[in-house]
Amino acid sequence: MKRNMKSLVELKNIWFRYEGQEDYILKDINLEIRDRDILLLLGRSGSGKTTIARIITGLIPHFYRGELKGNVIINGRSIVNKPIYEIAEYVGLIRQNPENQILMTNVEREIAFSLEFLDIPREDMRKRVHETANKLGISNLLSRDIDSLSGGELQKVAIASILVRKPSIIILDEPSSYLSPSSVNRLRQYIMMLNSEGIAFLIIDHRIDYWLDITTRIAVIYKGKKIFDNNLTEFLKFIEKFDVGLNIPLHLRLAIDVNKCCGKRVLPITQDTKKVLQILQKGGNNDRV
Repeated sequence: MKRNMKSLVELKNIWFRYEGQEDYILKDINLEIRDRDILLLLGRSGSGKTTIARIITGLIPHFYRGELKGNVIINGRSIVNKPIYEIAEYVGLIRQNPENQILMTNVEREIAFSLEFLDIPREDMRKRVHETANKLGISNLLSRDIDSLSGGELQKVAIASILVRKPSIIILDEPSSYLSPSSVNRLRQYIMMLNSEGIAFLIIDHRIDYWLDITTRIAVIYKGKKIFDNNLTEFLKFIEKFDVGLNIPLHLRLAIDVNKCCGKRVLPITQDTKKVLQILQKGGNNDRV
């Protein structure tokens, strides 16, 4: 029997258009992020994914102006009119380029900076910073200057500066954009570790292949509307039937195209790349599908 998952974030009937625009970029969006979710949010460029992140974090309407309709509920409370610093107690956002959210010149001061607004005693702040750095394996970076960090190290510091606040959910907007494959793999390990400790994640990324095997749910936004929200198994069925402009991994695209060409399922629609390649090398085998 499945355990009831606590709802952390609820978007209810959300419509939004940016100031000066006639068309709504989001149209009647209903989306829920639950306890221990790793929700992968997909869609073409301009579909409204980043806009959803901005609404959840309060950047809309406080920073990005426009017309917002509907309700946003975080931990059971409506946050539409709440100040950003209150929302930040529950939700953290790591932007596409972490460098754009770094404010201090030293790593330890950067991680501690977000605690300045929480009325925490100095000694407790220092303890939290060192506990967080130790958890992420970056204690050796605390004395470093921000300018000396690699892209992967910078992303770790950005995560630490959010994690130190003990949020319920962390949003990553295009996290793979500035990272090498090895750094992405380390980020995946962080996400799985923190998720096992109770933190939920919303991942927005065009590189689907990095996240398929760790996600608990996948949602798809198309032309401002949510057209899919389900698990990986159902998502693989969905992309076999519908082309909505997603950046489908090569092995999945190959399997879909071969099946359509043959008029029957020759290759499995699976996240297992090795399985697809093995079947191709053997010339295809329906018994394996």
